[in-house]
Amino acid sequence: MNPQNNKNSGGSGPNKNMIGIAFIILWALAFTLFINFLVSSYTTAKTVEVSYSEFRQMILRDEVARVDLTANKYVITLKDGIEQPRWSQEYLDSLTELERKKLQEGPNPPH
Repeated sequence: MNPQNNKNSGGSGPNKNMIGIAFIILWALAFTLFINFLVSSYTTAKTVEVSYSEFRQMILRDEVARVDLTANKYVITLKDGIEQPRWSQEYLDSLTELERKKLQEGPNPPH
């Protein structure tokens, strides 16, 4: 038997190890992207954009527990028992009467 044939026939050579490592890295990357998507979706689902005038009204009504400045926005935390507004007042003011009726019937606010 030729020793060269034994080397090339099966076994786990460096190429198969590299393929296995690349496969694990790709799965880890896909899993990380999926988790990032879930966290992002959960965070934005609880986020509502409010106008500055509405924010001031919330402060005057003593509804704001704290305000945090993040990289590109202010995050307002409401006090316990205060319901999060669904639509900003500026958005509601811009609607026609028919659009307001449709909004009251619909389950989801605009993004």
